[in-house]
Amino acid sequence: MPNDELDIRGLVCPKTVIKVLQRARTLEEGQTLIVLTDAETATNSIPKEMKKKGIDCNVERTGLGEWKIEISKR
Repeated sequence: MPNDELDIRGLVCPKTVIKVLQRARTLEEGQTLIVLTDAETATNSIPKEMKKKGIDCNVERTGLGEWKIEISKR
């Protein structure tokens, strides 16, 4: 199953969380959503919301002020 990507650079909370939650709902088991963000607050708020939903989440800094968040539905 192919991964999905969501670029939310330029958005701030709560829009970052809302966009990710909307897309995460469409994930199928075993699929990964790659989220690109430049909002540091999203690196805390998105994993927090995913944990509430029982969805795995991993945050990786990819550059100065940029992060990749991998969200996996198992």
